[in-house]
Amino acid sequence: MDKEILAIDDLGTEPREITEYGNVLSPIIDLISYRYEHQLPTIITSNLTPQQISEVYDKRIGDRLKETTEIVPFLNGSYRG
Repeated sequence: MDKEILAIDDLGTEPREITEYGNVLSPIIDLISYRYEHQLPTIITSNLTPQQISEVYDKRIGDRLKETTEIVPFLNGSYRG
């Protein structure tokens, strides 16, 4: 969480929540919130739109990412087929 710089590849492909010994955890939400609060740079790749990120992770996380990120669109085709 506290690395100087962090890259998250393909945001949105992981489960939103996990259960560990009966506790429900939201690792990506916790990670993004921590990095936002500590003003740590994070590089994120995703096929999700900003609206979809807000729907998947909640509006608060979507707003934090809108405030602190610059979107760099890749317009070339997918290599996945």
